[in-house]
Amino acid sequence: MPPSAPSPTPRQPRQDRRLIWFSALVVLLMVTVTAAGSLIALRGGRVIGQAEQAWSTVAEHTDRKLILYADIRAAFGYGGFIHAFKNLILRGDLMYYFTAAHHMHRLDQNIHLYRALPLTEAETAALDTLESTVERYRGMLDVAYDQTRAGTLGTLLDPLVTVDDAAAVAALDDLARVIAGEMAATRISVGRTLTLGQRLFGSLPWLIPLSLIAVVLTGALVLRLNRVVRQAERQSAELADSEQRLMTVIEGSIQGLLIHDGDLRPLFVNRSLARMYGYESAAELLAEPTLEHLIAPGQRDQARQARQSLLNGEVDELSLRLETSKRSGDLVIIDAAVRLVPWNGAWAVQATMIDVTAQELHHQELESSRATMEAHATELAGLADSLELARLEAEAQRQFQHRLLDTLPSPVFYQDPDGRLKLVNQAFEEAFLGDAINQPGELGERRLVDLLSDDLKTVAIKTDCRLIAAGDDRVVSFGGETLFADGQMHHVVVRQALVRDAFGTPCGIIGVISDITGQKRLENELRRMATTDFLTGACNRRRFLEIAGLEIERARRHGRPLSVLTMDIDHFKQINDTHGHATGDLALKAFVAACEETLRGGDALGRMGGEEFAALLPETDAAGALVLGERLRAAVSRIDLRGADRRPVPMTVSIGQATLNPAEPNLDALLAEADRALYRAKQDGRDRVVGALAS
Repeated sequence: MPPSAPSPTPRQPRQDRRLIWFSALVVLLMVTVTAAGSLIALRGGRVIGQAEQAWSTVAEHTDRKLILYADIRAAFGYGGFIHAFKNLILRGDLMYYFTAAHHMHRLDQNIHLYRALPLTEAETAALDTLESTVERYRGMLDVAYDQTRAGTLGTLLDPLVTVDDAAAVAALDDLARVIAGEMAATRISVGRTLTLGQRLFGSLPWLIPLSLIAVVLTGALVLRLNRVVRQAERQSAELADSEQRLMTVIEGSIQGLLIHDGDLRPLFVNRSLARMYGYESAAELLAEPTLEHLIAPGQRDQARQARQSLLNGEVDELSLRLETSKRSGDLVIIDAAVRLVPWNGAWAVQATMIDVTAQELHHQELESSRATMEAHATELAGLADSLELARLEAEAQRQFQHRLLDTLPSPVFYQDPDGRLKLVNQAFEEAFLGDAINQPGELGERRLVDLLSDDLKTVAIKTDCRLIAAGDDRVVSFGGETLFADGQMHHVVVRQALVRDAFGTPCGIIGVISDITGQKRLENELRRMATTDFLTGACNRRRFLEIAGLEIERARRHGRPLSVLTMDIDHFKQINDTHGHATGDLALKAFVAACEETLRGGDALGRMGGEEFAALLPETDAAGALVLGERLRAAVSRIDLRGADRRPVPMTVSIGQATLNPAEPNLDALLAEADRALYRAKQDGRDRVVGALAS
């Protein structure tokens, strides 16, 4: 019988089932890989799209940094603030101050906008350096403005012109390098990742056989892309927040910001610019097909040439002064700084504008005021010349008056209402001050009354008060003795009068002081000569009788005693005949000297004629008169008189005494009674005192 076929082993179905399961697993794996690859491709496409969008946001903000950097450099550079600042210093024109202030405001605004963006440490350091330099320039700009207004700018010319702005330029260069490095690094990092992802995900649906490898690579790439997407989304959120703040600042800025293409079609307008031209919102201005109507017809060619110069690269920035009309027709004057900036992959024209209408009108008013002031200055110069001529004439007149006063021999003074001396002549200085005073201001607080004696000071104060208070216009005078600078007492007469100003108000007192000391001395000498005996110095007969009459009247009125002595030098004729008249004169003088030494202070001695004398004794009764007469007799007897031959000449005197009778107070009767007593003294042998019988 033929052999039968071998029966299947139990493992075969198990192997088939394994193969089926393996195949199914492979198919399932392939389907899974394909599905996973498709899902990964879709996810990768979305991630790449998000990365591209995040990169677009980063690139847009980096472009915004470049725009702000360009505006900062243009506002600071020699076509902007530095140019206007140095022109202000060199030319002294306030118009350059307004231009410099405008560029300074641009710098502050753009630096503030830049700080609103995400910054690196290098950008922060560069901005800090730039801000410190700008702040230093701001202080110098204020100083230059003040000194320009004051007309003293020349004192600051050298230190301001030679100011060093290298730090600010270095900070700007650092900022440019930071922006460029950040842009390049971002472009390299994100660009490589996006390029790799695009290549992988673009070929993924057709690379199913390599799905396992693609899964691994795609997973790694997805992880990398997820990190990039998260980073980009984080940066996008930060940049979106910064952009929101930036747009808030830009919209709230007082500067107008305009970006347009080469054909003046608006690309961006902020709210300040729209209001500057009379629009309610920026959207209204953006809806305009062209902005050419914002430029005055006469300035359109200038604006067109400026745009062409920028587009051709001939200049980096231009400054324009535009005079045009608002939407309402009102005049508006705008200062614009124009430059090229990148915008959505192309170059656009950016204009930063500020409304200077009020400043320009104010400047025009200042110019008009300056012209008016110059005309007034010319008039004032002429008036000043006239005043100077009048001053010179007045000074010459004053000098003449001073010289005239100095030639006067009498002291002359002028004092204010408070008595302070304001003007004196040379004679016054020599008499009262004793030092040289050439100017009225050197008199200080000296007062005339302080230079006078106490008695004269009281009279002077009363006279001044009467003149000032009562407004007495008469010339008044007073006199007395006062001490001069030479240490001697002088008898003066002060004549003074009130001085009034143009309104009639008393403003001082002018006076002349006459020194009458010599005149008084002469008067006294004449009086003495008229009342005294020229040889002996005793009172003459007339003066003695005057004194006697007055004393008798006083004694009678008050009931007081009074006596008189009549005296006669014994043998006086014999003295003259024997020794000569010269010896006789000496005898008379010696007799009077002895009497004056013996008589009291209130007594009076008079020569009645020849060798006859009389003595008047007030407050003296008969007994007292006899005692005093005896003293006189003894004094005369002691006189040591010698003649020309040196021989002694004896001298004696006979004295008669009489006392006033209250019942008959008569001078003639009194003298007659004393003469009778004298006659008896001579009869009794001379050299004796004899009283009247009635006494």
